Amino acid sequence: QQKEIQNFINKKTGNTPRMLRDSAPTEYTRQNRTSSAQKLFYEMSTLHYSLLGASSIINPSAMMNYEKQMAGLGVAGGLGTPSRVNAMSNQIMGNIAGTPVDPSQYVGTLQEVIKTGRSYSEAMNIVSSANRLAGASFDDLATATNVLNKQMMALELDPTAERTRKMTNQMHNALINTALDISSLDNATKQSGTVFSALAQMAEQKGVENLDSYKEDLYAYNLALTGSLVQKGKTGGQAGTTIRNVMTKLTQLDNTGVKRLDSDLERATTTQLSEAGFSSAKELQELIQVDMERAMNGVSKLVNEGVISFSTIQKMFTERHSSSALSIFSDINSDIDSFQKKMLQGKDVIEDQKFAWSNWASQIETARVNLTLLRQQMVGGLGASPILMGTNALNMGLTALNKGIAGGNPLALLLQGTM
Repeated sequence: QQKEIQNFINKKTGNTPRMLRDSAPTEYTRQNRTSSAQKLFYEMSTLHYSLLGASSIINPSAMMNYEKQMAGLGVAGGLGTPSRVNAMSNQIMGNIAGTPVDPSQYVGTLQEVIKTGRSYSEAMNIVSSANRLAGASFDDLATATNVLNKQMMALELDPTAERTRKMTNQMHNALINTALDISSLDNATKQSGTVFSALAQMAEQKGVENLDSYKEDLYAYNLALTGSLVQKGKTGGQAGTTIRNVMTKLTQLDNTGVKRLDSDLERATTTQLSEAGFSSAKELQELIQVDMERAMNGVSKLVNEGVISFSTIQKMFTERHSSSALSIFSDINSDIDSFQKKMLQGKDVIEDQKFAWSNWASQIETARVNLTLLRQQMVGGLGASPILMGTNALNMGLTALNKGIAGGNPLALLLQGTM
């Protein structure tokens, strides 16, 4: 297939492989100590060149920028030796093959994660998982990475490979099953993240067992509640603010809220209070610090059964947030775990990413966008004026790329994501 692509290019351009090698950029191939990633980058540059004709050359600044970023990443990640940096570069190229992610963007995103205190391996776990999420939902890699990393930092969860995959998959399901997108989720967690961080710290102080598992549940509950509220018309920021208000009030009810709730609870039966897990406002505030699931289920049950009145909800959560609070407890329906599983399970982010980029219509659009970006990085023979890409050149490039992708050619698949 690779030979077929080259023959196609030679026929269209009238250039021989020797001519292409002699006239295409060779700054990095003159060095005998190039890494396999550098060689692959050069091969891609040669094909870029051939698609655009012999009158143009590729500005090496893109490759130089990538190399500088790799060096910086090696320092930030504590890799120490050039051989380890080269191995890391090869790993990165493998991770982004067949995706529309620019190598420099991927490296830059890794650096930003390392700056938050993560090790190189932890950053790689986060970014590789976020890359699947961004690819499956056609969202921005940097934003997806930022949301995932911030949530794990707020809950003080170590970004193991298994955990990042699980949390990314839950996030993907929330994006698929509701009106959420990455940007609105980012805005939501800016508001609600602090209160869930506080709940995690309370649980740690109280000696909750299986703390990491409990924190993962907190993440899932926040994600599901956010998706539910956005689905009903809230913006991401509004959903996050509502969740923050509800959770804060349940841990710190004011005097009016305490009196109204205690008054309602006096009318409940012994069975109802036993199933709810609390019989007073004080007991509720203590319960939510160690078992959010049971506390939310208990309030939901008593609200749905009419024990806790709407007027009491208004006093507990303010009139502004009372309707949204009522909606939350209604959706939970006495079982927040089933509520979150229904919303956060069913789809696999890895399979959906593969499907998204196996769709040729998406590949064509990606190629068109990336060729446009490539055009912006290129200069004419004099090294000054921008190249004007004609329709024929664009169509020729897409045809060659189509042949390579359809045949599973590795270079063409990588070109699809790095052109």
